[in-house]
Amino acid sequence: MEEIRRAAEAYYENLPEEKKRYTRFKFREMDKNGDGHINLYEYVEYLDKDNNTALIDMLSSRIKLLVGLTRNTDIDMTVG
Repeated sequence: MEEIRRAAEAYYENLPEEKKRYTRFKFREMDKNGDGHINLYEYVEYLDKDNNTALIDMLSSRIKLLVGLTRNTDIDMTVG
C-alpha cells in the first residue's frame, strides 16, 4: 500500500496547479467529516452520489470483505 501512496504522491506533485486545485476540491467533497482522510464509507457515498452505481455494485462485496477482515474503514490519504 505504501508503494501505491508514493506513486500517487509523485503523480500529484507533477500535476499542473489547476488540476491540483480540482483534486483538492474533489477530495474535500469526499471528506464529509473534514478529518483529512477518506474512509470507505465516504468513498462509497461519493460514488453513489456521482451515479457510479456499476462501480459500486462491483466493489461492494470486496469492500465488505476488506472491512470484515481488517476492521479498518480508513483510507489514510491526504491531499496537500
